[in-house]
Amino acid sequence: MRTLLLLPFAALARTPEQVGMMQVTASAQLLSMGKGTGTAAENMLQQMRDLAKKNEKPSEETLNTLGTIRSLVEEILGNLVAEQATLQGRATNSASAILACDASWESASVHKQAAEETMNDEESAHVDCRTLESQDLADQTTHCTAMTNVHAAMAGHVCVAPTPFDRHNSETYMTCVHNFWTTYASEDTQTIAACEDSEAEYTRQKTECNTKQTTFEEAACARYTTHAAMCSAYSDCRPAAVADFEARTAAIGLEENSIKNQNTVLKTVECYVEEMLSDDSDTTAVALSCEGQDHATSDFDITYPEEPAEKPCTVASRPCETAWTTSYSELPADAPAGECAACPAYSVSNGRWFVAEEYESCNTFCDREGGSCNAEQSTVTNEQDFIAIATSLGMTDGNDNDVGGAATAGFAAACNGYSQYTNPAYDGRGAWYQPQPHHNRPDLVGGECYFTSAQKDCNLQLSGKFFFCFCDGV
Repeated sequence: MRTLLLLPFAALARTPEQVGMMQVTASAQLLSMGKGTGTAAENMLQQMRDLAKKNEKPSEETLNTLGTIRSLVEEILGNLVAEQATLQGRATNSASAILACDASWESASVHKQAAEETMNDEESAHVDCRTLESQDLADQTTHCTAMTNVHAAMAGHVCVAPTPFDRHNSETYMTCVHNFWTTYASEDTQTIAACEDSEAEYTRQKTECNTKQTTFEEAACARYTTHAAMCSAYSDCRPAAVADFEARTAAIGLEENSIKNQNTVLKTVECYVEEMLSDDSDTTAVALSCEGQDHATSDFDITYPEEPAEKPCTVASRPCETAWTTSYSELPADAPAGECAACPAYSVSNGRWFVAEEYESCNTFCDREGGSCNAEQSTVTNEQDFIAIATSLGMTDGNDNDVGGAATAGFAAACNGYSQYTNPAYDGRGAWYQPQPHHNRPDLVGGECYFTSAQKDCNLQLSGKFFFCFCDGV
């Protein structure tokens, strides 16, 4: 810790000149220790002005004190340079909260992009399938039309049956029947088989396409859930991050102006001292020429980063919405999409996802947060949804297994894997985080996340498990 410099005055000296110099030196010492303010610098300058206005030749004792003050002022000016460097560092990092928010958005975007690619692949598979369905329908039409034409031709081939004991007509009749069989039997059998085969293939293809449509729409719902969770989390963090950035830059701006003002004041004090110490100064009145001089402050300028632009986050449409169903208009007219299946209910405004504490039920947790557990929402049935939920809570791959307060969004734990359990013994758990690696996965560094297809039991509580809970009204 810095100690106050001894003033070159006798302990009992109390002449006006000595009192004034003591005041100036004390102000300078406080500033050099970092305990002064802009007001202290102004006071020191005013004391120098008062001394100069006496228009008296400084005493030897005063000259010695001025030398001490000069050294202190030089030290203070050096401190201002260091303070500017510190302010610049703070300014450079002033957008850290926004950048952290953007980093979460970027991380979530990776999962959203993966979900979108999966959806696009399933869409392509569905479109290709409908194209084949259209071709199969054309084949069916061709083959069944050919069968119909054969049957029409057969209807025109009439053999008149002979009357009893009509030997001549009976021979003619048998010849007609023989010719009919020879002409149509094989073709009739072939066209019937071709028509029936094409009908069966068309029916099979259409059923397959309907299944692919379901798979595509489920992938689209997973993409929507991922995107909605990503945008919800971003809309939560962005405003606060921007407010933090603006508050930081405003505070730094005030400090920047303060050190610039201090520099101007101290440079004026320094001018006073130099004038009073110069060999050709017979009177302190000369020092008054220091007033009004310009002192550059550009060395204390702070460079502020621009506010990072807001990330785009307009949630895409989902199956059965108008914007969505128009995409099916590009399918073949004779192989349209089947009835669409709406996505499961998903809320980003009436509630929030949390992770409860160990051995805590979602009912208990949500009640503590002032809401209520939504059993349906708390049920996670696929990996993409789980990734979206975990990402919205700040869980990123690769972190250690220190939960660090699981009840708050953004805790340190990570899902290093997403495993689905189909064992009925796990029904009712919904989704949970296990901080220690599973016994059959020793290669995992951190925790793992699990989910089941059975609906969440909001009253369930288990040791070693941190349940994901969707709380309404929070």
